[in-house]
Amino acid sequence: MSLHGDRRARACVCWIALAVAAPLGVRAEESVATEEQVERAEAAEKEVLPEDEFRELTDEAPLTEDQERERKEQEAEAERTAAIRGPTYEELHPEELNLFWSRGIRLERNDKRFRMKIGGRLQLDQAWIRGDSSIRGSGLDDETDYEVRRGWLDVSGVVRDRFIYQAQIDLAGNSSGDDDRNRYIRQLYAGWTRPGTLDGVRVGFTKEPFAMAETTSSTATAMMERPLPMVFAPNYNLGILLNSQVLDRRVSGWVGAFRYSGRGGGGKRLNLTARVTALPWTRDEDAKLLHVGLSYSHQFRSDFDVRYRRRPEAHLADRYVDTGDIASDGVDLFGAEAAFKWHSWAVQAEFTGSRVEGHDRDDVAFWGSYAVVTWMVTGEERIYRRRRGTFGNVAPDRPFDPASGGWGAFELSARFSYLDLDNRDVRGGTLNSYTLGATWHLTANHQLSGNWVRPHLHGVGNSNVFQLRFQLNY
Repeated sequence: MSLHGDRRARACVCWIALAVAAPLGVRAEESVATEEQVERAEAAEKEVLPEDEFRELTDEAPLTEDQERERKEQEAEAERTAAIRGPTYEELHPEELNLFWSRGIRLERNDKRFRMKIGGRLQLDQAWIRGDSSIRGSGLDDETDYEVRRGWLDVSGVVRDRFIYQAQIDLAGNSSGDDDRNRYIRQLYAGWTRPGTLDGVRVGFTKEPFAMAETTSSTATAMMERPLPMVFAPNYNLGILLNSQVLDRRVSGWVGAFRYSGRGGGGKRLNLTARVTALPWTRDEDAKLLHVGLSYSHQFRSDFDVRYRRRPEAHLADRYVDTGDIASDGVDLFGAEAAFKWHSWAVQAEFTGSRVEGHDRDDVAFWGSYAVVTWMVTGEERIYRRRRGTFGNVAPDRPFDPASGGWGAFELSARFSYLDLDNRDVRGGTLNSYTLGATWHLTANHQLSGNWVRPHLHGVGNSNVFQLRFQLNY
């Protein structure tokens, strides 16, 4: 077993405590407001970052239909009765802090001008990997194992409606990808935002804006692992990221400069990365839509060893393809993406490529592509997040509760991925895989997933992978 007992035990204990934490709150008696207090409360309300945007900023799953309906009814009732009842206790005491549980531990001021959420995610995986005789003969081992795939602690929030921050730490140390970068820090940044649009800037460790599959949260992917071509994606690095949305957030753009934090030598480690997405067609509040996007990254290098290697969409498997070190003086990454959604159906496809400028050698180029289709059997939808240009988490209409007839949401998915790492004298290998997936979304925060993956290593042979995941996300 590839277990790290002490660390995993500590991570599991922390997550069990988080999952069963009890709500906390504050109560007080009614007070009489002065005219100045009322005016200050009304002014603060106009400046506050909306709750739905705060949930999106903290990568929180959407509310269920019943929860969203109840929230809107409460807001409408508050507006109708505001003139009669006068100001609430919260309006009279805007600077008072409240500690409570709401899909994570929340600490907020009554006027919402300071908000902090403590949450995270836990993913427990089990995999059975079996290759045919030719695969085993090439040195790729069979495997039956389990692991804490991700055990994240997440602290995020907003200060005075403008300044945002987030710290994501992976206690399991399994999210670094295949380039030996920092295993524990995922995001660690501070930034500025503007209420109503989330236009702004981030400075620190954050994910570079490249490709739809890569920028989708690991808790919201249709399959357990991202597709093969994401081997080219730059992932998390230290830098500055600017973003903006226009045309009612139908067009979104991100651009940033980053210092590559992975393996390799050389004096240049600067990445310039950009992504732009658009919704040329949308209907019924994004229940039906067409999404398109482009990504580009130039990586400045000087006699720098570039290497691409990839597992067959199963984190516990060996790496089936590997270019080895390629001496390079620069890299250009390209990406094109498209997605189509029709209520409970969604189709997504991408092409990504890498051109490696050789150092005292010929340039080489590699590429990959994938296509995935998902179907929410129980009729829910994958929420489209305009501010991120990705699909988000699923919120079951009837969360799991057999006593009241709720069984959660069920999703089926199928994907084909292809990756070609052979070019000129570099023979990294060519790999494709077929994946069938089923996911049971018990609640917006809990899910069970199962994937069957059929990798084919060209010129060698086939494998079969069956893997399961339990996911807890707050």
